[in-house]
Formats: sequence, structure tokens, C-alpha cells
Amino acid sequence: MNKKREKIFTLISVGLLAGLSLFVFLRPQKSVSVTENRALTTRSSLLQTSFLDASFQDTLEDLLIDQFPLRDALVQGKKKVDFTVTRLLRGSTKGDPETLLTPMETGNRWQLGSSDYMIYYPITENETTLQHILERVEEINELARDYPEVDMYIYRPYQAQELNFFDEANGIVSKGQEYNRLLAEKAEVPVAFLQIVDLDDYKQLFYASDHHWNYKGAYRGYTEILQLMGVSDPLSPKEEFCLPAEKPFYGTHGNATGRVLPGDRFCVYTFDFPPLSVTTWDGEKIEDILNPNVFASDPELAEDEYYYNAAYSTYGDHTLITNEQGEGEILIVGDSYTQAVAELLASHFHHTWILRPEGDPLNYDAFLKEHPVDKILFMYTIENYFMASYESYAIGRGN
Repeated sequence: MNKKREKIFTLISVGLLAGLSLFVFLRPQKSVSVTENRALTTRSSLLQTSFLDASFQDTLEDLLIDQFPLRDALVQGKKKVDFTVTRLLRGSTKGDPETLLTPMETGNRWQLGSSDYMIYYPITENETTLQHILERVEEINELARDYPEVDMYIYRPYQAQELNFFDEANGIVSKGQEYNRLLAEKAEVPVAFLQIVDLDDYKQLFYASDHHWNYKGAYRGYTEILQLMGVSDPLSPKEEFCLPAEKPFYGTHGNATGRVLPGDRFCVYTFDFPPLSVTTWDGEKIEDILNPNVFASDPELAEDEYYYNAAYSTYGDHTLITNEQGEGEILIVGDSYTQAVAELLASHFHHTWILRPEGDPLNYDAFLKEHPVDKILFMYTIENYFMASYESYAIGRGN
């Protein structure tokens, strides 16, 4: 009788294992775990293995584990439990001062009070940081002196790590505000910063789970840039479009920390843009136009899609937007913050040259010789003045 039970148990176990294996092999597979921020083992991984060195068996085991049914929900549930327990042990799940920063377990992100907001840690004193900021400003000054016929401007979208709202609660002396004050003092061109009045204002303008400004922050930035350049008649929002609550936006902060905090409700403003055509700097036409109007008209999104890139232009590092109804030419040197205002700004000019520096810096002398623009707007964020991308944003000159 015992042997019969053992056979039945063996048959059931083998059947379950075979059924699970068949299910894993036949079902659509995910190649990336957003919750864990890593690549997953897929069927194609088996093609790179061999029976001779046991790599096939090892990869098959990883495949079954990585493609297990409901795996994402289980992993995310565990992360949320771990996060909640850690917060309880710290005694800080309730009643936090709203500006107290608590480190998340991964990703170099910090939770803001007991809210859903996550930020990078505030900028503290660093002589190299200050030196790089001032060097970049002087490069812009030199360019402006050499091309007085070109109007140049610096616009800076503030980020949370530049604000000093967190000093008292965390016992720190942040330097972001001071560094920006020095930037404005040393610059010989007009300078403006995204106006953030207080922490509540910041939360209205930025995502909780991402470092980018949201649609309200981007629109405020657009109107402030026009004021800085003396351009009138900003476009007014046509309507507000929001994805349903069941499609939350998990930005870079949220994905890096395993989505233990809720995502954002993702919204955009739509606009009556003039007819715009988009090409590369070499004249190659870009067919897949990305802007809030297109996003709102067809919000069919892939699973785990990064909505910010789906709603705003991600055409490449060298983009030209042509508006036949506009006048004048502008070069905009920016980073991913530029995406949310590119078409808005392009609505006011005939040609809008957009540069997101990657690799070798732009040779500004050669560019201005070939493209005599009327204005240059530098609008990248603080880290691109001093971090790893610092050299990419250098003001390259003639040889």
C-alpha cells in the first residue's frame, strides 16, 4: 500500500513539474523584472548552453524560477512586506516630520517623510561640484562674448536635491541653493530657475516616483522660459488627459526601489500645436511623432512602459523641429527634461534645434557657422553641470 502511495505521489509530482515546465515554455515570457530591476532568464537563454558542462541544467532551473506563474506579484509582495517591517522597526511609519528623509533599501533613493515621494539626497558641500558648475558657466560666458549677435539664456529646472527644505529635519546644510545663487551671479547671460515656493508647491510639480517634472511642472517651466526670452503668447492647455488609476506610473525612483510605494497618476496637457515636422539634424524624417496629443489619442501602452517617454519626444540626441508658421531659430541644449517642453517651445520658432549631448561635446563654432541661430537656451539639470555627464555638456569650440 505504501509503495502504491509512493508511486501515486511520484506521478503527481512529475505531472505537476511537467505541467509547470510546459506552462513556462508556452506562455509569453518577460525578459525584465521591473520590480527587481534586472534581466530574467528566458527560453532563448537555453540556446547558449550545453549539456556537456551542465550549463543547460543550470539555465533551465533559472528559467523555471524566473518565469514561475505569479512570480512578479510574489516578489513585489515580499518587497513591500520587508519595507513595511523595516519602517516599523525604525518606528517611523507614522508622524514623520514631512521633511525627514529615510533611506530606501536600494537605489540610493530617500523617502520624503511618510509620503509616497522619493528623492535623491540633497547636494551638500563639495568643492569639485562647485568648481565644475562655475567652469561650465564661464564656458557659456565665453561663448556669449564671442557671439554677441546670439541671445543666450540659462534656465534651470530645480530638482528636490537642490532645495534646502530638508536641512532642519535631517541635520544637514545643503548647498544646492548656494551653488545656484553663485551660478546666477557669475553668469553673463540671463538666468532663471523653476520657481518652487515650498514643499507643497514642489509636490504639485513633480512625480512622487520619478525625478522628472510632471505635466504641471513642465508647463510652468515652458511659460517661465518664454518670460526669460521675452517671447509672448504661450500656448494654453486644451484639455487634461489622465490614464486610469489602474495604470499607475512607476518612474525611475519607483522602479529602482522595487515599487514598494504607490505609483503616480499619469496625466498630460494637450495643446493646439501648429503643424510641426521632425527630422534629425541630417534631415532624416522622423515618422513616429511623440507628444501629449498623440499619447492622449491612443494610450495603448505596453506592460511596464515608462510613460514619460511614451508621452514626450524621445527622438534622439540631434533633433530638428520645423514650424513653417514660426520665425527665428533656436538651439536648445538640454537633457530629458527638454522632452516635455520641446514641441511647446518649437511652436514659437521656425527651426528648433535640440541637442542632448552624448559622447563628444558639440563644436559650437562649427554649428553656428553652418546654422546661424538667433538664440541658444541651456536648460539641463544640475547633475549635468558636475556629474559623470559633465564632460558631454562641455561647450566645445573650434579646432
